[in-house]
Amino acid sequence: MPVGLSVVRAIAARADRTVALKSDGTLVAWGNNSSGQTTVPQGLSGVSAVAAGFFHTIALKTDGTIVGWGSNFYGQTTVPAGLSGVTALDAGYESTIALQSDGAVVAWGENSYGQTTVPLALRGATAIAAGSFYTVALVSLSFNPADLDNDGDGLTNLQELAFGLNPTQPDSALAPIPVVEGGYLTITLSKHPGAAYEVQSAGTLLGGQPASFSPATTTVLLDTATTLKVRDNILIGTPPARFMRVKVTAAP
Repeated sequence: MPVGLSVVRAIAARADRTVALKSDGTLVAWGNNSSGQTTVPQGLSGVSAVAAGFFHTIALKTDGTIVGWGSNFYGQTTVPAGLSGVTALDAGYESTIALQSDGAVVAWGENSYGQTTVPLALRGATAIAAGSFYTVALVSLSFNPADLDNDGDGLTNLQELAFGLNPTQPDSALAPIPVVEGGYLTITLSKHPGAAYEVQSAGTLLGGQPASFSPATTTVLLDTATTLKVRDNILIGTPPARFMRVKVTAAP
């Protein structure tokens, strides 16, 4: 340890080296420097956290930005452009992971085991950690998992459950879509116990998109414990544009 080193408030260590964060926001590093991992960038200050990969070092500054140095063989010290609002960070063997203030996770560097492939549905993270070849995130229990899209198909878990779909399998193509039958829009959906639905329609366009959706006047064609099929009561062509959708109004 360097002689006289004091007022240290955090440390990181990996692969024959140590990095110390001092209370004044500066860093001191020593040990193995084969890839420049203990050569702290000149003038670096305002550091609030530090992490050590096997051959690289990363530091989080108080302004929410990250600085990295050492080996960059897998791009582990090349911070993604525009990355900001970072509140925590960690380093894997040759990878880097950052937690942003909105609960989003960003990762980069070596990815042979998928350790930097952040799940599409991951949101609301409150803490992160990096193993040598894997990454984990803690998600707050106050975050509503119904709002997630676990399979990344564009439908939230709640929407998929409400439509009788599987939230773990991409199946948005099976979501209820209006079709024309006898000149009228009809829509069929699989009902989920405990869910409530409202069929809505619109007959205007705003910026090329349907606008002014409101509860539709419909005729129920089929209503069982598992299936609901309804028909819009307005004939297509009067008015020229006609749109229909299903809104989930109560969670299952």
